[in-house]
Amino acid sequence: MQGCNWCSFEVDGNTPAAEWDAITFKALGRLAETHPNLCKRIPFYDLWNDEKPLPWYHDLVFNVSNRNKVWG
Repeated sequence: MQGCNWCSFEVDGNTPAAEWDAITFKALGRLAETHPNLCKRIPFYDLWNDEKPLPWYHDLVFNVSNRNKVWG
Protein backbone atom coordinates (compact mmCIF):
# COMPACT_ATOMS: atom_id res chain seq x y z
CA MET A 1 0.00 0.00 0.00
CA GLN A 2 1.28 3.45 -0.87
CA GLY A 3 0.97 6.38 1.49
CA CYS A 4 -1.10 9.34 0.40
CA ASN A 5 0.72 11.99 2.34
CA TRP A 6 -0.06 15.58 1.51
CA CYS A 7 0.45 18.83 3.38
CA SER A 8 -0.08 22.42 2.39
CA PHE A 9 2.53 25.07 3.03
CA GLU A 10 0.08 27.88 2.35
CA VAL A 11 -0.75 30.12 5.31
CA ASP A 12 -4.39 30.50 4.33
CA GLY A 13 -6.78 28.90 1.90
CA ASN A 14 -7.25 31.95 -0.32
CA THR A 15 -4.30 31.56 -2.65
CA PRO A 16 -4.08 29.79 -6.01
CA ALA A 17 -1.67 27.23 -4.53
CA ALA A 18 -4.08 26.54 -1.66
CA GLU A 19 -6.88 25.97 -4.16
CA TRP A 20 -4.73 23.31 -5.85
CA ASP A 21 -3.87 21.82 -2.46
CA ALA A 22 -7.58 21.58 -1.61
CA ILE A 23 -8.23 19.76 -4.89
CA THR A 24 -5.43 17.33 -4.04
CA PHE A 25 -6.72 16.75 -0.48
CA LYS A 26 -10.16 15.92 -1.88
CA ALA A 27 -8.77 13.68 -4.63
CA LEU A 28 -6.64 11.69 -2.19
CA GLY A 29 -9.64 11.35 0.13
CA ARG A 30 -11.74 9.95 -2.73
CA LEU A 31 -8.91 7.60 -3.69
CA ALA A 32 -8.75 6.26 -0.13
CA GLU A 33 -12.51 5.69 -0.10
CA THR A 34 -12.78 4.07 -3.53
CA HIS A 35 -9.50 2.14 -3.56
CA PRO A 36 -8.56 1.34 0.07
CA ASN A 37 -6.06 -1.22 -1.19
CA LEU A 38 -4.07 1.61 -2.79
CA CYS A 39 -4.32 4.43 -0.28
CA LYS A 40 -5.34 4.71 3.37
CA ARG A 41 -6.49 7.76 5.31
CA ILE A 42 -4.84 8.06 8.69
CA PRO A 43 -5.12 10.76 11.38
CA PHE A 44 -3.33 14.03 10.62
CA TYR A 45 -1.01 15.14 13.40
CA ASP A 46 0.43 18.61 13.76
CA LEU A 47 1.73 20.48 16.76
CA TRP A 48 0.72 24.04 17.46
CA ASN A 49 -0.35 26.34 20.27
CA ASP A 50 -2.93 29.07 20.81
CA GLU A 51 -0.83 31.56 18.85
CA LYS A 52 -1.11 29.41 15.73
CA PRO A 53 -4.71 28.76 14.64
CA LEU A 54 -5.97 25.54 13.12
CA PRO A 55 -4.57 25.06 9.62
CA TRP A 56 -6.88 26.31 6.87
CA TYR A 57 -7.23 22.76 5.55
CA HIS A 58 -8.31 21.20 8.87
CA ASP A 59 -11.72 20.26 7.48
CA LEU A 60 -10.16 18.56 4.42
CA VAL A 61 -8.03 16.05 6.30
CA PHE A 62 -9.01 13.21 8.59
CA ASN A 63 -9.00 13.71 12.36
CA VAL A 64 -6.80 16.75 12.95
CA SER A 65 -5.27 16.19 16.38
CA ASN A 66 -3.01 17.64 19.05
CA ARG A 67 -4.56 21.14 19.26
CA ASN A 68 -2.86 23.32 21.87
CA LYS A 69 -0.06 20.83 22.38
CA VAL A 70 3.47 22.21 22.35
CA TRP A 71 6.88 20.65 22.73
CA GLY A 72 7.94 20.77 26.39
